[in-house]
Amino acid sequence: MPAPDHLARVLGLDVDLHSFYRLVARDHRLAVMAARFRGMRPPRIPSVLEATVNAIACQQLSLTVGIHLLNRPSRRFGSATPGHDPRQAAFPAAAQLAGADPTTMRELGFSRAKARALIDLGRRVEAGTIDLEALGQMSDDGAREALLELTGIGRWSAE
Repeated sequence: MPAPDHLARVLGLDVDLHSFYRLVARDHRLAVMAARFRGMRPPRIPSVLEATVNAIACQQLSLTVGIHLLNRPSRRFGSATPGHDPRQAAFPAAAQLAGADPTTMRELGFSRAKARALIDLGRRVEAGTIDLEALGQMSDDGAREALLELTGIGRWSAE
């Protein structure tokens, strides 16, 4: 994905908020808050791979613990920009997850089941048996069914 398109996606610049504003207008408290932040869009996770890893890794964890846990594979497997703090590495690619050792994933704090699920996800993306980015073009039901085929993704995460 070219950088400008990627940036627009992450920042949600192409998201039409009209239906959101119509919905919140029905509730005075929400309408007041929405008016205060009119035009702001919550940032989106940069890729569907990262969102899926997030869904698997953060199940049954607090947000704070989940964020710390998700930083560890980036530091271990992600690439850092030369001359910058290595602790601020990019999120690992599917190939890096696919090649991860389960023992290493356990050392990073993932349960056996989550480690297996993340490695399997990386392998499936690398093999082309699932195209996570294509989920956005599917119907909700189709995307949910595709996600439910992944190890570590249950109905709640797929929704």
